[in-house]
Amino acid sequence: MPSGEVHWHEGMFLRPHHFLTEHRRMIRLMQLDRKWDVHHNWGLRAIALNTEALSNFRFSISSLKARLRDGTLVEVPEDGPLADLDLKPAFESNRKVKVHLGVPMFKSGQPNVASERPGEGIRYYSRSLQLEDENVGVNPQPIAIRRLNLRLLLSTEDLAGYDAIPIAQIEKSERAEGTPQLDLTYIPPVLVCDAWRELAVGILQSIYDRIGRKIEKLAGQAVSRGLSLDSIAPGDALIFAQLRELNEAYATLTNIAFLEGVHPLVAYQELCRLVGQLAVFSPPRRPPAIPRYDHDDLGGCFFRLKSYLDDLLSIVPEPDYQERAFIGNGLRMQVSLERSWLEQNAHLYIGVRSPLEPDACVELMGARGIDMKVGSSDRVESIYRMG
Repeated sequence: MPSGEVHWHEGMFLRPHHFLTEHRRMIRLMQLDRKWDVHHNWGLRAIALNTEALSNFRFSISSLKARLRDGTLVEVPEDGPLADLDLKPAFESNRKVKVHLGVPMFKSGQPNVASERPGEGIRYYSRSLQLEDENVGVNPQPIAIRRLNLRLLLSTEDLAGYDAIPIAQIEKSERAEGTPQLDLTYIPPVLVCDAWRELAVGILQSIYDRIGRKIEKLAGQAVSRGLSLDSIAPGDALIFAQLRELNEAYATLTNIAFLEGVHPLVAYQELCRLVGQLAVFSPPRRPPAIPRYDHDDLGGCFFRLKSYLDDLLSIVPEPDYQERAFIGNGLRMQVSLERSWLEQNAHLYIGVRSPLEPDACVELMGARGIDMKVGSSDRVESIYRMG
């Protein structure tokens, strides 16, 4: 097919060919423009599956928005109906099948439009609609429009001649009746993370929540122990290093995990960054072999990366300490110490939980307040009297 623009000139005799050629050229330019801006620009934008239909061996879509590899935009039901798929024949000999959204490819020099809904191989079909003059809202006239010949195809079928993208993977359940169910380990190519719940919620938001729990524990211990960047006790520097990396990741994921319209490559790069940041706390002190981003196998690369992060977050040590509560004994508060607490490298801290501000609490414990003294149970009285 020629890719040059139509040479418009005075005196030319206009034919449908001129407009069709210019239309195809504009489509091609828009496709190139999108592709050059974002290479991985095909996949689902939104999808609503009828999960109840799966139990009846039917694959049914309520609504769908997608861009095909050739740049074709698809909206269901706006662009026309999408017939349900019967899954029974496929599951007679398979435990897993992929479902594809397909449109016959444009064929130069061959018919591409049929007068009615065609079978296989024809890209468009035409329909006549009564459309009014939108300026005045009256005078409806029959207008012929063409619609995409959309089809749902199984991976067990021959996809040659179709521009198709996978939109789901269905597996046979372990139940006795063996009914189909959505394979949650498979993530189809998507334009944005929020187009697929298992990616947005099962991976990104799950990692965000786990990091939040880690930060809550580490930050709580740092505050309760009064740690600062100048602390020199063993383990203090490690706590601050971990908090620094986790805080940075948490702040970034606050947007990536919850905003609409985030491309999966952007999210993947941030997770890769987090793996690299946390790898220094692992025994090898270096990141594992991170898989390359694969837009056609998002489940494979994202779940593998999540597995790495789960392992790294598990080995990030939380502060290793033991706590004992003081018990009232007359005018004193006392607690029994463990023998290991008196070893050379051990550090003892006394914590006070109070609604007061930290400075006010310190003043209360000091000489101007109750004048707290600390010592062994047999000497603390004399220590207090001696001031």
